[in-house]
Amino acid sequence: EFRRRLSAVLSELPAEDFEDTDEVAATVDLSELNIETIEQISRLEPFGQGNKVPLLAAEGVTMCDRAVVGKTGEHMRFVATDGAASVPAIMFRVPQIDKLINCDSAVDLVFEAVAEHWQGRVKPKLMIKDVLVRDTPLPSVDDPACELRRGVQPADSGLRLESRKRETLAQLSYTELTRSLIHSFIGSNQPHRAQVEALDALADHQSVLAVMGTGRGKSLIFHAHAAREAVLRGRASIFVYPLRALVADQAYHLSSTMAALGIGVGVLTGETVEAARDDVFAGLASGRTGIVLTTPEFLSIHRDRFARSGRIGFVVIDEAHHAGLAKGGDRSAYLDMPDILKALGDPVVMAATATATAPVVAELARMLPITRTVVDETVRENLQLEDDRDLASRENRLVSIVATGEKTVIYVNSRDQSVALAKTLRKRVPDCATHIAFYNAGLARSDRRRVEEAFRDGSLSCIVSTSAFGEGVNLPDIRHVVLYHMPFGAIEFNQMSGRAGRDGQPA
Repeated sequence: EFRRRLSAVLSELPAEDFEDTDEVAATVDLSELNIETIEQISRLEPFGQGNKVPLLAAEGVTMCDRAVVGKTGEHMRFVATDGAASVPAIMFRVPQIDKLINCDSAVDLVFEAVAEHWQGRVKPKLMIKDVLVRDTPLPSVDDPACELRRGVQPADSGLRLESRKRETLAQLSYTELTRSLIHSFIGSNQPHRAQVEALDALADHQSVLAVMGTGRGKSLIFHAHAAREAVLRGRASIFVYPLRALVADQAYHLSSTMAALGIGVGVLTGETVEAARDDVFAGLASGRTGIVLTTPEFLSIHRDRFARSGRIGFVVIDEAHHAGLAKGGDRSAYLDMPDILKALGDPVVMAATATATAPVVAELARMLPITRTVVDETVRENLQLEDDRDLASRENRLVSIVATGEKTVIYVNSRDQSVALAKTLRKRVPDCATHIAFYNAGLARSDRRRVEEAFRDGSLSCIVSTSAFGEGVNLPDIRHVVLYHMPFGAIEFNQMSGRAGRDGQPA
């Protein structure tokens, strides 16, 4: 009779009255759930109605070895894993057990952590209270800076304002202009020792080799020097990049920055249509264009046309380790640099790289008129290296990383692998599926550009790529770089790894 009457009363209550509103005490990594941690929790005993067992949560984990247990088939046991750590788990009276038993995607778990004693052994175990299946896509998160760019409309007076800005800068001394340019590029931050040393050497007409880690501001040096040469001396600069993708990425940022100073930026690569080429070369000759971004192949083929402008005063070889390795036959156009520089009138040169071995430095010194080498020995202490090569399931580890929703680049060794792994991750992390994409040289340039832009503005959070994305991205907020396959050498390893955490935050 009591059961009947109680059931009648409960049936009249709204469904939300039956929802568990207990708060999760902490979100933890599975690696933290050891016997020592559980013993620490047990010090909060005795547990009861006024002092409940703390609820913990683990995000983006995979349920492996799932099995239905119990005579009535209402319970489920499994092993919770993030790829790096694994903990046995059990859930009683599982709702929608048919769905969970077949769930291969990443999930979030809410649980109590206990010490299980069995046959004289003690091990951690999770008593699962809730499983949150990630099956609802998350909305994209836009970069506020990109929103700002979208909201800015071109004004008729823009060109006049930029022209007046350049005229104002031209009234400054060389030292004052340098200080003003640095402030416009990095605000109130101060350049570090290696940047100052390189800028002073360039001002003294010395050709410089700058060896500085990724994210340490190599570009500030040649951006500032190119700008002061354009403003005070009317000289043009050529920035040489190894990849067209990198040319496009740098032009995206540099055009608006230099336009604010009244300096025109042009792009010349094999993809540039004839009409656009003619316009850039005309701007170079007239003084309208102060900086041209190009590739070594295009510069080598069109060196005479560049030279006819008579204005080239500064040439930058960025990612210069490619030039230093050109003898191997990969990029023979770099071997033409001595003749190219002679044709251009022997301008000041800056070679910049984050990775330079002794043989590479020697080859650069032979190829280029380097008179000053500047080395920044700062260690990127915000980067944490995790060696997960021996994991039983790299895929589960990858799922756990991607499920965080933080910007991630995953490097693989083949185009087919980039497509296959992206497809797998979309299935395993369904709430992030629309934010995961692959990238390789087999994509049309227009498609690669769309992926780059979406990753930059936050519409995509994860890129699975071959090395084609390695030097074509300039983003400060990449939190994870995963080398799914080992790169082919130390230089490639350092280049890929250095893409993480360029904003100085932990990565």
